[in-house]
Amino acid sequence: CSAEQRLANLRAARRMPELDVVRAQVAQAAAARTLSETQLAQQEKLFAGGFISRAAIDQARANHERDMARVAEAEAQGRVAQLTLGREAEIRAAAAEVEAARAALAQGDWRLGQRRISAPRAAPMLVQDTYFNEGEWVPAGRPVVSLLPEGNVKVRFFVTERQLGGIRQGDPVSVSCDGCGSAIPATISFISRQSGYTPPII
Repeated sequence: CSAEQRLANLRAARRMPELDVVRAQVAQAAAARTLSETQLAQQEKLFAGGFISRAAIDQARANHERDMARVAEAEAQGRVAQLTLGREAEIRAAAAEVEAARAALAQGDWRLGQRRISAPRAAPMLVQDTYFNEGEWVPAGRPVVSLLPEGNVKVRFFVTERQLGGIRQGDPVSVSCDGCGSAIPATISFISRQSGYTPPII
């Protein structure tokens, strides 16, 4: 999120140890400039007295200009580094903003989860009944559909005495009914020891 990016940018700012290094570089460059300035003054006196060549005085002037440029560069780096100092309060505020955004996101996820109702089981379910259609208002706490796990669907059927001898518990069967569409595969799980139904004879 944008809050996290802002916090990362702030934390990328220079720390105090880095500022100390920059300050040391400024001091070192200033010392070198002072030395070259002293040497240049000495060389100019010697050149005026004709004791050194023009090449020597030119070299002394070049060294002094180089050291002055290094001081200017180090001071510029120090000013840039100083801009990032004192951001601890801003970093803390950004960190708090990130935590608040994460808390709001977690609360939103929780509220969304409260508006969803999931089946209690992950197994395939059959819709046994539908109480509300799409677009209708559902009062709080009211069920929308009635689900029936596939394993809980049982079919009781009757066979003739002649057919009874040809079936065993565990045998596969196919169940069909009006409005069921294609045949439904099933397994015989129970066979009663007593007859329970006598079809009428018309």
